[in-house]
Amino acid sequence: MTKTAKVIAYFEDLQDDNRAYHVGDTFPHDEAGYDVTDKRFGELASENNQQRKALIKLDTADDYSDLTVAELKELAKERGIDVPAKSKREDLIALLEK
Repeated sequence: MTKTAKVIAYFEDLQDDNRAYHVGDTFPHDEAGYDVTDKRFGELASENNQQRKALIKLDTADDYSDLTVAELKELAKERGIDVPAKSKREDLIALLEK
């Protein structure tokens, strides 16, 4: 399954020839000029980008199914989410889906 997200704020994807994304669009588009990494999804879904605001909202269906606990913790950290030390996988997913 290919990971996708819903655009929640206008942006131009600097990694894809400044492709314009409008609110409501699906990211990435079908002809994206690069492989979108989990790190890139994390940047665009958080404030860790040039606009300093979330630009996309990840589609939640199975988004996190292939991620390890360590990867979930790192994603939460990238999004500025405080993670309790003994968080279980289900707890981390719940935090990420808020």
